[in-house]
Order: sequence, then C-alpha cells, then structure tokens
Amino acid sequence: MNVILAAERVVKGNFNATGNIELLCSAKKLGDIKTNALSIAEGSQFYGKSSMTIKKHWSGNEMMIFFRKHMRAIFIVIIVTFLGGIFLGAGSYLFNKSSDFAAKINGTKIPMNLFYSIYKSSVKSYQHTTNKSLNEKELNEIKARVIQTLVQTELFCQEAKKYGIIVTDEELKFDLQNSLEFKDGDSFNIIKYTAFIKNDMQMNPKDYENLRKKKLMANKVKMIMASSVKLWNYEVESASKQNPPIYKNDLFFTKVNVILTEWYGVAIRNSNVISNNMIFKVT
Repeated sequence: MNVILAAERVVKGNFNATGNIELLCSAKKLGDIKTNALSIAEGSQFYGKSSMTIKKHWSGNEMMIFFRKHMRAIFIVIIVTFLGGIFLGAGSYLFNKSSDFAAKINGTKIPMNLFYSIYKSSVKSYQHTTNKSLNEKELNEIKARVIQTLVQTELFCQEAKKYGIIVTDEELKFDLQNSLEFKDGDSFNIIKYTAFIKNDMQMNPKDYENLRKKKLMANKVKMIMASSVKLWNYEVESASKQNPPIYKNDLFFTKVNVILTEWYGVAIRNSNVISNNMIFKVT
C-alpha cells in the first residue's frame, strides 16, 4: 500500500509501509519511517529515521526528475534530520546541560567557546549583509546551522582518521595564504588575518588554525567520495533533454550531493551525538 501525506498535515508516530511513502509540500512527519521508497517534496519536513527495504532502480527520466526536484534542497534532509534529533530526541541524540561543550560526537567534544565564536561571527556577517536586526527565531536558526556544520565536520574528520588522512602544516599555510579574505591584492596580509581572528572570530590563532585544519580534512574526505562518482551516458543524455536542460556540471554536483547526503545520514544514525540545549540560551 502506498501512503501519501497531504500538504499542511502533521502526522506523529512510526510508519512501516509495504508500499511507498510520499511527503507532499509542507507536510510534517514526526517519527520513523520504514518503506520500499520514500519521496520527500521540497518544503516538507521529516523528523526521525528512515530505512528503505528495496533499492529503486531508476530509468534515466525518473532519475532526472528526482535530480531536478531535489537539486536545490538536497542538504535540507541533512539539516532537518539533525534538528529532529536535537528537538525530538530521535535516535542517538541526547540532551545535556553542561556548559563546557556545545555537542559531543562519539566522545569528542565541540567546545562551547568554539560554537560561540562561530555563532557570533555568523550573526555579524548576516547583519552586515542584510543590514537588519535578527529576531529570536532567526538567531536560533543560525545556532542550529552552526552546530549542524560543526557536527558534520567532526564526523567527516573522524572518518578521515580511520584511513590516516591528515592535513599538513604546509597545506594549512597554502590554504590561508590563498584565501581571498586575507589577501591585499595578490599578497597575503598578516594584519588582515590577525584582525579577522581577533575581531571577527574572537579566537586565538591556534584554535582558529585547528578549525581550518578540520575543515580541510573534512573536505579531503568529501573529495575522495566525489572522485568515485561517475556520470553514465544515459544520465547525461536524459539530462540534456530536460526542459530546461540540466547541464553536465550541475548533474555531477547533484549526484555528489546525493552520495554525501546518504553517507552523512548513515554516519549520524551510527553515531552517538549529545547536543547541549544550552546553546539556544546563548545571546
């Protein structure tokens, strides 16, 4: 039996369907789902775990429809899944009121001062870009995005360590010296760099450079995963026949996003993540 959750509807509880499940735009599902195939429309919300008992083999046109539908929103699933864990206690997410860490992933702590530094920098950047003040809901959304990004980075770094992937000091130096925000013309400006760390990030150089190293390490893992992605001729041909056409680069990056999203979903389900709900009291 196929199940369709209508728009504007909120459904609570676990589903175990013998057919397919489809969440229409603005539908909200609270609870786990086990089904043959799950379709989540852009704008719908799913908080819980999902497992599909049958892997769907798509034709070229079906795959193109899926890519076009999810091209812009593919990482929303990651964010919603993570937030579902924070707010609903799904899976292995737990609450904690300790003040020394913002989250703990498989025993590794993300310090509260690191979260606070990135959060304040994100708020400052947003306000500078939009030239407006933020309400409580918008501030909480930024907090959620910051902690989600930190957890995601940490999970990729833990994967990197399993395979001995490291970031050398020379790689870090190259990354910093070629970052546009620290350049004055074509040259690295140490004054800009130190001012950014002190004023924008409010961190010491060692902590900031460790953060950059973690991001580089996570990116290495993503690049290795991306290098395994192959576009088949039928996919490229089907994409070119869409109206409007899906260009090869867009198709490739969407396929990469699908792979990374699937990996991250599995990693989250198999990890022990403790979130500190004190982060939402940070001002």
